[in-house]
Amino acid sequence: MRKMTNGLPLWFVVFLLVPAMLVCPLAWAGEDSSADSTAEEEQQLGDILEGASGVRVATMCTNCNIASVTMNGQTGDHVQVLADGIPVAGGLGGIYLFSVAPSESIVKTDIVRGAGTVLTGSDAAVGAVVFKTRTAGKRPEAWASMDVGSYGWMSLKALVSGRKGSVGGVLTATHSRSDGVDANDDGNNNLGRFHRTTVAGDLTWDLAANSTLRAGFNHYDENQWDNKGVYAGTHPPVELGSFHKENVDIVRDEAFLGFEHRFDDGARLSVTSRYTGREQITDDDSFGLYQQQPYMFVDESILLADARYTRTVWGQHTFTGGVFYQDLDTKGTIWDFPAQNIHDVVEQQAAYAEFEFALPHRFNLTAGVRYDDFGQFGSEVSPRMSLAWKATSSLNAVLSAGYGYSAPRPILERICCGARVQSNSKVRPERSKNALLDLNFVPAPWLKITGSLFRNDYEDFIEKRMTHTTAYFHPTFQQVNYDLARFEGGELSFESRLGDWTFGGSASRISARFDDPLHYIIELEFVGQVTEIPIELPPGRILNTPRTQGSASIAWENKERGVQFTLEGQYTGRMLIQELPDREGVSLVTDAVETPSLWVYNVRTRIRLSDHFDFNAGVDNTSNVIQSWLDDPRYEYNWGPLRGRYIWAGLSYAL
Repeated sequence: MRKMTNGLPLWFVVFLLVPAMLVCPLAWAGEDSSADSTAEEEQQLGDILEGASGVRVATMCTNCNIASVTMNGQTGDHVQVLADGIPVAGGLGGIYLFSVAPSESIVKTDIVRGAGTVLTGSDAAVGAVVFKTRTAGKRPEAWASMDVGSYGWMSLKALVSGRKGSVGGVLTATHSRSDGVDANDDGNNNLGRFHRTTVAGDLTWDLAANSTLRAGFNHYDENQWDNKGVYAGTHPPVELGSFHKENVDIVRDEAFLGFEHRFDDGARLSVTSRYTGREQITDDDSFGLYQQQPYMFVDESILLADARYTRTVWGQHTFTGGVFYQDLDTKGTIWDFPAQNIHDVVEQQAAYAEFEFALPHRFNLTAGVRYDDFGQFGSEVSPRMSLAWKATSSLNAVLSAGYGYSAPRPILERICCGARVQSNSKVRPERSKNALLDLNFVPAPWLKITGSLFRNDYEDFIEKRMTHTTAYFHPTFQQVNYDLARFEGGELSFESRLGDWTFGGSASRISARFDDPLHYIIELEFVGQVTEIPIELPPGRILNTPRTQGSASIAWENKERGVQFTLEGQYTGRMLIQELPDREGVSLVTDAVETPSLWVYNVRTRIRLSDHFDFNAGVDNTSNVIQSWLDDPRYEYNWGPLRGRYIWAGLSYAL
């Protein structure tokens, strides 16, 4: 089995040392230097959700706690989500930030491309999405919105903010509800009906002129009914569309505490922590040998803490150092035959240090190193760096590279729909080496062109797969390791502003392969006996990764009249998904099928009615595209829209 070297490869040593050797002596000489181009790019949250930023987000499944964030064609744990300087652990936390929280509660969203900084964490092999949430300002603020739409959708969101002396507070609340969605009219809901309520609070206290204490909480409560559960038919599937139904109760509570001190010399010390607890109960309406009520119970606790020190050195350069701690503890019981008890624990201790040098000739050099210790999953030192160059007033480039190292996530973080699982205890940690070139070209005030080339090489690449299934299409999921895997490709996008009109588009192509056979072991348990079966798959394409993606948009806005109209489309190319075998008895899952490509179009408008009121309306998925094979139990992965055409309208108020 081929492995990447434990030492630093030649390509990284050259990349790290040569630019530093060339430019660092000039910096020490005190020459004037400037560079305002970095790998971090501020984005509007709406642009991110619409795919205009090259980042894609799918939040179609709160049941399985998935906010699938895609960057450079890679999803899940390779794109880290951070809020107020600390990672968001657990998929449900990402869902809240991307689609549930009031938009006014998020004041800034940054896209960090590549693995060129150690500050984004060990999971950020290809990049990160960084949120900054609202704190109370000097003026009182209030915001509220209500919208209604197809499928019985109704949503209420509100935010109030105020300050009294040194103490300020923000309070947000949401309530949403929807009927079930049966987009293909097969008698089974692709999305169950639900009620969701959230309440969040944030309190800031200025202890002194240069010290701030911040505390907050978030309560998330969701009830779902009539989700699609395990298949109710028999092999072969002579009557497609026969599924049991699941009901799900999710309660998630989060507490946040942070302290920041600003020293007289401009240095900053911050200490932040977040604790999250989730309880999730799933009932199934089936009975007999394979299913009983309740079907699944999950108890999850997550503790995160980060301490960070930043200061300016030598007048114009920046040093950042810190330590990080994470404890993920997920217990689950699946009442089946036989019953399953899963307990996955991932504990992480890390330390990191990074220098950012402002260099002559419009260069910025960022170089850092992380040490991550995952206990039973081992430890690793991961260097990273990026070199930003503002070549001219219209052209800048960022070249970044680095190592990544992460442990397997608890398998019960993301699971639903009548599935069984196997623990992550036998999964190896994942190592990666990553490189990215980003270019930003503005040849005219009305035109912006961006492009990127990337390559990510993984050792022990982790993927969640269906490995075997019962005679009733009752699949078992587990995480497996590819010895070596590679993702490489590029993206090109543009944005043009002509008067009141804005045009945009993007296109990307990616190759995602593993070139060595995939080996893993499945465990079959029956009447207390466990049998291990080795599996080998030939080299081929990585699952669930589209070869091509794209987007196109056109917008018209008259700021004097307060009217905006937007038409945007997102393209998803073909990908491989797993296909459960159509055989009786316990079957091994080794087959895959290619999905068709699809375009999804959305039309939206916003009209300012007064200084305080806005009217918003739209039609999402105008062409009523839905994922194929929704009535066939052989295909589990959600690779396309589960909801057809959706018409909505709403009113928002801002003080």
